[in-house]
Amino acid sequence: MVIHAMDGFLRFGGTLGGMETREAGAFNDRRLERRLDWLRERIGRNPGVGFPQMVETDSDLEAVYRFLRNPRVTERAILDDHTGDVREKVVSEPQILVAHDTTEFAFGGESKRSGLGRLRAGGQGFFAHFSLAMRADGSRRPLGVLALQTQFRHAPARRLTNKESRANPQRRTFKWGIGVSAVEKVLNGATSAIHLMDREADAYEVLAGLGQKGHRFVVRVRQERLVRDEAGKSKLLLDALDGLASVLVREVPLTARSPKRINPKHCHPPRRERLASLHFRARTVILPRPPYGDPANKALPATLAVNIVHVFEPMPPSGEPPIEWLLATSEPVDTVEQVERVVDWYRARWVIEEYFKVLKTGCAYEKRQLESSHALVNALAVMVPVAVELLTLRTDARQTPDAAASTILSSTQIDVLRVMQRRHPLPLKPTVRDALLAIAAMGGHLKNNGDPGWQTLWRGFEKLLIADAAWSAALLTRSDQS
Repeated sequence: MVIHAMDGFLRFGGTLGGMETREAGAFNDRRLERRLDWLRERIGRNPGVGFPQMVETDSDLEAVYRFLRNPRVTERAILDDHTGDVREKVVSEPQILVAHDTTEFAFGGESKRSGLGRLRAGGQGFFAHFSLAMRADGSRRPLGVLALQTQFRHAPARRLTNKESRANPQRRTFKWGIGVSAVEKVLNGATSAIHLMDREADAYEVLAGLGQKGHRFVVRVRQERLVRDEAGKSKLLLDALDGLASVLVREVPLTARSPKRINPKHCHPPRRERLASLHFRARTVILPRPPYGDPANKALPATLAVNIVHVFEPMPPSGEPPIEWLLATSEPVDTVEQVERVVDWYRARWVIEEYFKVLKTGCAYEKRQLESSHALVNALAVMVPVAVELLTLRTDARQTPDAAASTILSSTQIDVLRVMQRRHPLPLKPTVRDALLAIAAMGGHLKNNGDPGWQTLWRGFEKLLIADAAWSAALLTRSDQS
């Protein structure tokens, strides 16, 4: 198996136990670059609609399809500009957070699309592993996508034995190291990255790989394991933490989780809305290398020292599942401030879940009627920066609601919004929050219903963009006639 490193995007080569992976290449063609700029402008104007609705003529639509199907056009080439822009942004940041996570894209229809693989629950589609950068200053402001891996799962010729499955490098741990390496290659020392990963990354290979290369990380632990304390005694992880005094107690409001909204792939039981009293404690433990797994693991260190932050709810209400997080980190945990910072950094990982919602709901990516995996992945790459912009729009509205609306909208868009919106009229000097609510109202949102969701927000934003384009065209026509 060969791993190809290309301008920050690490791509797989070959076939690994039924998962097909593809190498990407760049294009150097001014016509293709102009077509990409044109397509981005069309998607940015109306990301929630299909390609036929984005363009004016049948010839334009055919040009879109030709571009996405072109074998010289690849996701890596499309994303080059975006990753370059992200690197320029982070140069001024003393440190950034990078959330790594995987989502699956499912495509309906009875006809089989060329190159798509099987999904966990059946159907056709593929998996995409993103590395999303954001500010580490507490704002969680998205900066952009630094790495993307696409994975297509096909049935192997035969069922692998348990031993073969453990030794197969396609296993769940493989993508995390590739994502981190890709991010660090793009950054090239421009700033320091703290890598955030959920429980799927809880594996000795991942933690040891991060530690060996000196990368900073916060990874949620999902399983009990044997560890050694400073005295060298072996015990279970929770036993090693038992008896430690809490260094911090924080009151945290929890939102309700309905059983109907629970994803069976995740371990999130339903709960009522409540205020939880969470205790924080931390210590250093020694992880021994497990005796099983890939034979290459023997090259990993025999032991690994990591800091563990334990967040737990000692007395949950009757019938409510207690809150508990175990976080493994490279960061110091000697003071209350350091422990609290590790927890707050991990909480920022949720931003990437919001990013997936933008791609699937705001950009309606899974509704794209493209017939090959190559075209679909190229379309995804085109939408990556558009989704970042949409996510940033709502983040700014939440983090800096009193900032001037001109920080997120053009003067023309504000004028159009002022004319079109009657349910939530803009004041003389609108803020970001005013603009967001006015846009959402155009999508059917009621002010008393709390913050708008992605579908409602996008419906309103789509109407604003269409009206803005029509307004600009009218002004241009009037100028030509005068």
